[in-house]
Amino acid sequence: MNSNINIGHSIENAQTITGMKSVEVAKQLGVSKQLFRYYRKSEDISVSHAIKLTNIFNLSMPEFIKLGEKDPVTFKKDLVAEIDEELQN
Repeated sequence: MNSNINIGHSIENAQTITGMKSVEVAKQLGVSKQLFRYYRKSEDISVSHAIKLTNIFNLSMPEFIKLGEKDPVTFKKDLVAEIDEELQN
């Protein structure tokens, strides 16, 4: 497994894929907006919250963790490039 996984990146990239707003995720997670913002900046969170997040985003744990391998800016650029490529084919 890659040792450079960042759970905050996983959260932000999952939000990009799903289009879910932070307020919505925080509410479903049962935490305040402020605590959720902290999670988005964290490299690590509790296992129980990670499991809840995988359910909220409808991802498996390996999928969710893999999303943390790329910083959100690179992830968004790569996603746009993939979409552009698919549209051109």
